[in-house]
Amino acid sequence: MSFFVLTRHWDTFKKKWQKSEKSEKEQCAAQRELEYQLQLDQIILENTKEAVVITDADASILYINQAYTQITGYEPREIIGENPRVCKSGHHDQAFYESMWNSLLQKGKWSGEILDRRKNGEVYPKSLTIHAVYSKSGEIRNYIGIFTDITEKRKVEKQLKDLLFYDPLTNLPNRTLFEKLLDQSLLNSQFHDKPLGLLCVDLASFTDINNTLGYKAGDDLLIQVSKRIRSGVRETDTVSRSYSDQFMVLLSEVKLKDCPVLLSRRLLRALQQPFHIAGEKIFVDACIGISLYPEDGIDTQSLVKHAHTALNVARKRGPGNYQYFHTQMREDLVHRVTIEREMHHALEHKEFILYYQPKYALATGQMAGVEALMRWQHPQKGIISPAEFIPIAEESSLIRAIGEWGLKQACYQVKVWQDQGMDVLPMAVNLSAKQFQDKGLLPLVLESLEANKLKPEWLEIEITESILMENPEDAVRSLRELRKVGVQIAVDDFGTGYSSLAYLKKFPVNTLKIDQAFITDIVCDAHDKAIVSSILTMGQSLNLKVVAEGVETKEQMDLLKAMGCEEVQGYYLSKPLPPEGIAELLKKSN
Repeated sequence: MSFFVLTRHWDTFKKKWQKSEKSEKEQCAAQRELEYQLQLDQIILENTKEAVVITDADASILYINQAYTQITGYEPREIIGENPRVCKSGHHDQAFYESMWNSLLQKGKWSGEILDRRKNGEVYPKSLTIHAVYSKSGEIRNYIGIFTDITEKRKVEKQLKDLLFYDPLTNLPNRTLFEKLLDQSLLNSQFHDKPLGLLCVDLASFTDINNTLGYKAGDDLLIQVSKRIRSGVRETDTVSRSYSDQFMVLLSEVKLKDCPVLLSRRLLRALQQPFHIAGEKIFVDACIGISLYPEDGIDTQSLVKHAHTALNVARKRGPGNYQYFHTQMREDLVHRVTIEREMHHALEHKEFILYYQPKYALATGQMAGVEALMRWQHPQKGIISPAEFIPIAEESSLIRAIGEWGLKQACYQVKVWQDQGMDVLPMAVNLSAKQFQDKGLLPLVLESLEANKLKPEWLEIEITESILMENPEDAVRSLRELRKVGVQIAVDDFGTGYSSLAYLKKFPVNTLKIDQAFITDIVCDAHDKAIVSSILTMGQSLNLKVVAEGVETKEQMDLLKAMGCEEVQGYYLSKPLPPEGIAELLKKSN
């Protein structure tokens, strides 16, 4: 809607008037036409959703339409003759109105957004256009204002902005806004030469709470956590929810280097206090990673990345820990990423190989089995020990693919030796936690046995104590499934964990493997000797075979034999060998 709607028909009528003969009949017809057009315009004005106000040259209101009344609350009798400034909100300064009038006087038009006040006192935003109407001589005769209430539009824009920049659950800045605020804080810190700190706070066991109490309880917990973190920092600090159960804290100014540590301790203590969720007391722990400007980075990306790196180290140390970032972490991270990338290549190009370490029966001196040990035949670095790459593989999804290959390859090697006429030896294969917890473990074992026509008792699965105790009930079910088909089960590194009859008798295992840490000093250390003796007694009471690992001297082997140990393995008897090395040993023993 514009003032041209009001003048359109008058211009048409005037042209016709000038061209026609001014007979009385024609004038009457033109008059009726003009009245009709004016009536039509009046209907349009009264039914449009846009508010229309017409003033004279002195800005006294001459006319308002129904939309004006609906938006402002003023009836015509209350506003006709008044100046539009009665709706002034007080939110704009004098310079604003001077600019508006200069535009009207010089250009005959002004358009923009303005805050005005309704009759009830409510301030609202509107989009306003004002046109000046000129006489034939060029003088301003009227002003026509046309505006719309944009309150709802602004609400929608705010909602969209909130969705873009704020976490809808906790109402904290999200990662996008947090990084913008961090950018601004870095500029300020650089200008004033002031340090700042960044804390990455991560909740422990949050997934377990979701799974046990439901997502509603998880959401309630996150809301309460956000409030505790917010109340634990200064007003000038910024708290953000960056991920599901992860929060960032920006310390706007670090006056003392110990400030991040003191704050981390305070936050960890606060989060260790019970939360009341769904009528229950919930306890959570957290870990915190810390990075500082400028020593740990001068840009947002570096500081955030290094805080996360420090957090990962804190996680490994266990719940309730905090950790500063330092350069060695970055070097370790680069190394880990490099190794992980190269392992993908190694899988694709078949660079992994298996070596086999024999186990010997002390009673006969004969080879009683072999244990498959992973090696990486790197094209540039040569043979890489599993101690260097297996921990990295376990932190990623690669351990499943590597473990699956290892199991299949070990079973295949038994078949190769069998086809070569060698005696069949039980093959022991180590499983990682992720492999053991995988629902596809049993089908994989059965597939590997069937593909190589092996009897199940020829395969021994080795599981560490720590893996069994992560979830004992699930472990018992998985072990029973394996034992049911005839596969042998060994507990590796025994003695370093729980090592008690109370739990051991629950697991359907066949063998205990004494960790080499107790074998190294068994000859000279009475404590180690006593521990080994206890394990041997435990094994005998449960009718389990006991194997000692890490035997490196004749004295160790003789003592173990005297103590009643059944089998041993270690460098004294044989280092891990490639398949052909085991084949040679088997030929000599025949």
